[in-house]
Amino acid sequence: MVKPIKDACRRSGIVVDFAGYGVGNPLQEPETAMPNYDLVFCSGLTAREALSCRRAVICCDDRGLGGMISVHRLKDWNNNLGLKVLTQALTMENLIREIGRYDAIDAMKAAEVLPSGFAALPG
Repeated sequence: MVKPIKDACRRSGIVVDFAGYGVGNPLQEPETAMPNYDLVFCSGLTAREALSCRRAVICCDDRGLGGMISVHRLKDWNNNLGLKVLTQALTMENLIREIGRYDAIDAMKAAEVLPSGFAALPG
């Protein structure tokens, strides 16, 4: 999963850091690290946590790519941010396309439509 993200970010002029168990850099308090980033690549619970921190999220993992989470997609996906939405190949080209959909305002709005228990954090 690291290589296509690294390549897409490099091509898009984005500096990228990697964290999590899969890359040997687990975060004990991801909610304190995520607000330092504009864009987070993750899926499942981690995607919900990133949205709660009002970050833009590209839903992906080593199983595939869902895409940039938007208000529209979140509703279409029925708030599912896991395997069911990972329908695209995780390639550099697909990631570059999704990076191009970056919209910080929509990311904040997406956080507001999460079901209860995942309400956006203040700020």
